[in-house]
Amino acid sequence: FLEAVQGMPFQARPVPGLLMGEILEYPAPFPGALVDVFSNYSDGTKSAGRVEENEDIGHRHYSALHWLYPGVFLPNVLPSASSQSKKAVQSIYTAARNLLQRKTEAGSAHTPWSAVWQACLWARLGDGEAAWRVVLTIFERYSTANMLFLHPTLEKAEKTSGAAEVLTKYQEIKYVKKDRVTASNTRGLKTVDKSPFQYEAQVGVVAAVLELLVQSHVPGQLHLLPALPREIAEKGYITGVAARGDMRVSLIW
Repeated sequence: FLEAVQGMPFQARPVPGLLMGEILEYPAPFPGALVDVFSNYSDGTKSAGRVEENEDIGHRHYSALHWLYPGVFLPNVLPSASSQSKKAVQSIYTAARNLLQRKTEAGSAHTPWSAVWQACLWARLGDGEAAWRVVLTIFERYSTANMLFLHPTLEKAEKTSGAAEVLTKYQEIKYVKKDRVTASNTRGLKTVDKSPFQYEAQVGVVAAVLELLVQSHVPGQLHLLPALPREIAEKGYITGVAARGDMRVSLIW
């Protein structure tokens, strides 16, 4: 795994772009460069394709932000860090927020696993309101009455007139709530609109809610209510939540 990470562009470290002020999704071989996404196909079954930053900004992956969640980026927590280093780190978090905001506006969370990842990212950035909006969308759009979470059927996005085809660009099929929440009469956990049960969302939504309430990813630090949204800020409680460092957290607010 370590070898794989070290072989990634810039060893998988976040790279802020100079033009847009965002973390670059494709920073190799240098920031802003084009990347051949099919370079590993040598049998000729795939045609060569190239990806540029703005071609599919609404893509459901947040690969450029993996270091923010589920990973962690910590150089600014070192007591010996200089003010210049802390300023540089802050610029990285600002660039992460800018990228996340633009991807959000472009409709990136159009599957439940993507939505829970986005909620966790907003929580890590301390934006409880943005995270809570995503959580509510997950329950409203991607779950059944008995709390089974669903992956909607996707279709290839229509190509913009005059633009090159983007091979990664898909979108959710037309959303009809009654078809999403009604079970299909076929075998398997599917609804009428053929949305199957998705385990990643089932456990991911729990992780997203917990990120709003307790964060322990910084070694030696326990953050309570780090991204508490206003809608649940008046009162609440959690009991027996596991935190890093072999701790259990019970909290009333």
